[in-house]
Amino acid sequence: MRINKIISNIDKKDIMALLNAWKKYLENVLVFPFEAMVLGYMDKGPLKYGDKVSVKRIDVIYDSYGIIVEFRCGRKKFHHPLDDLEIIDKKSSCSPHKYTGFVYYWGFTPL
Repeated sequence: MRINKIISNIDKKDIMALLNAWKKYLENVLVFPFEAMVLGYMDKGPLKYGDKVSVKRIDVIYDSYGIIVEFRCGRKKFHHPLDDLEIIDKKSSCSPHKYTGFVYYWGFTPL
């Protein structure tokens, strides 16, 4: 399913409503936990590009950052934008790519 179908009846100027609809959709179709790799720049903390993490859940949404997920790297818990992660096993039956149809834009930051 494409994102346009999910947000088709929502005012495109209402960023939070768009993000909430996308978050609700992802919460209904994703199977947690799933393994991902950090792609985004981490300005603080021990994570770096290429680190493997286990995404546990969608935490919150922010209009300036998009969808924030909770994940673990080792025993430590982190919160980071979903669109800064990439699925490691894209062929998995529970892969978010199966549902979203996006590779790098699945976090849906509409700004």
